[in-house]
Amino acid sequence: MRKGSSPRRLLRLMDSNAAISADKLRAAISFNATEAAVWDVLQALFHAEYLLLAEYIECALPLLYSLSRHRQRHYTLKLSTSVE
Repeated sequence: MRKGSSPRRLLRLMDSNAAISADKLRAAISFNATEAAVWDVLQALFHAEYLLLAEYIECALPLLYSLSRHRQRHYTLKLSTSVE
């Protein structure tokens, strides 16, 4: 708002401390908007972490399982040849 806007002039006519009250109200509204923005960002980060974990489970765990199966097959063949 402009410095000499009509709502400010009306507030000054009603109360001498109204300009301070208007500034406090503006700061509180600004704080609430900032707090809402922070909560939105935190929720977006939570969803990003959740999706990253799901992708890790879909990709890395089958890869680790296939590597362990490959090693198991290798050691099974090695054991069967050494026993004979």
